[in-house]
Amino acid sequence: MLKSISDVFSESNILARTYLDTMTVFHPVKKVVDGETVFLTNDNGAKVHENVPCSLSSKSTSKLVKDIALDKVMSDYTIFAKSDVIVRSGDYIVLTRNIGQSELTYYLKASKPKLYETHQEIPVNEVEKV
Repeated sequence: MLKSISDVFSESNILARTYLDTMTVFHPVKKVVDGETVFLTNDNGAKVHENVPCSLSSKSTSKLVKDIALDKVMSDYTIFAKSDVIVRSGDYIVLTRNIGQSELTYYLKASKPKLYETHQEIPVNEVEKV
């Protein structure tokens, strides 16, 4: 059975009340600088969304990354957000989570979002801040 527009809108707003984190999204861009074509990525790319309400959910998988200085655990996550926010595979996301008096920042790379009527789920991988 198809949902009415008011049902979808209502469900979307209910889900949005759980979005206690915020994200800023950057699309990678190609530019010509001093006659050379360069790709601007990460937070040097085009900022397309800022302080968008969302919710970060962790998966049970993590990867141990070997580094000469120290070992790091990089995690996979899913971001939940309204479906009208355009996020593309390869986008760089800076997500801020406020926990009481503390603030945590995550640097993430997006995979292809899964779009639903009421929300979207964006699989992301944690990356090093560049």
